[in-house]
Amino acid sequence: MILITGATGYLGTALAKKLSKEDIRILTRNNYLRSEYEIIVGDLRNYEDVKKAVKGIDYVYHVGALVDHHAPQELLDSINVGGTDNIIKAAINEGLEKITHISSVAADEKKKFTNYSISKRRSEELVKSYWSKLEIPIIRPSGIYDDEWIRYLSKFSWVPFPKIEMRTHLSYMDPLVDAITNSRKYGKSKVYTVVDRDWIYLKDFYVEIVKASGRKPLFVPKSLYYTGLLGIDALAFFTRAAGLKPIASADQIETVLQDRTYDSKPAARELKFKPADTRAVIKWALSSS
Repeated sequence: MILITGATGYLGTALAKKLSKEDIRILTRNNYLRSEYEIIVGDLRNYEDVKKAVKGIDYVYHVGALVDHHAPQELLDSINVGGTDNIIKAAINEGLEKITHISSVAADEKKKFTNYSISKRRSEELVKSYWSKLEIPIIRPSGIYDDEWIRYLSKFSWVPFPKIEMRTHLSYMDPLVDAITNSRKYGKSKVYTVVDRDWIYLKDFYVEIVKASGRKPLFVPKSLYYTGLLGIDALAFFTRAAGLKPIASADQIETVLQDRTYDSKPAARELKFKPADTRAVIKWALSSS
């Protein structure tokens, strides 16, 4: 039997679907969830819950995490680091020899770190400290997308987009899930970056979707973009002054929009998956909708 943490999330749902021919157990905090899988209701932060979930399990795909760039560091660490620690300890206690840990390229940002990326970096450091006791491949995806996500974005293809030169690698869901499932057989105790074949300018990602939707791209001038960042910062200041939580700050937006380019060839060779062609995926998704 396989345990998938985070199985009700975006990536976890796709992974569970891929592995649906196997017996699957999920750990969830949702008391009212109805599922075809065996459910253990519990919290990653509670070791007894995790121990119960891992009992009798043959393999663990640890996908569960709090993905929130605005959450307090203490909360993020309690789930993303403490929860990972509980999973590993329970796996060792159960006598498992290997599990797979899902991280993020956010763990190795090239410039600025958010609270979330710090928690993912700390969780990776924790995983590596256990490599002498347990084989744990670490899978690092970038921004994850699938066909439905592209079709959803295409509905807003009339919205102008900032003309910023941000290079990014994205992670198409299908090969990412292949890499994760294959890590059980082929993965070693190392970090695998799983992204599409080539990087793309974020503005070109927008252009590809707009063109496939039969529209013409509309760009926001850079001057207005930076003016908008100042406005967001001002709004965040007054929101905090009123004792409320700001939706975002200019610094957070620029952190998310920093360049992200990587090399997925080593992971593709070792985990035996084929990185996607981002532009081809966009065209296919919208032509088949």
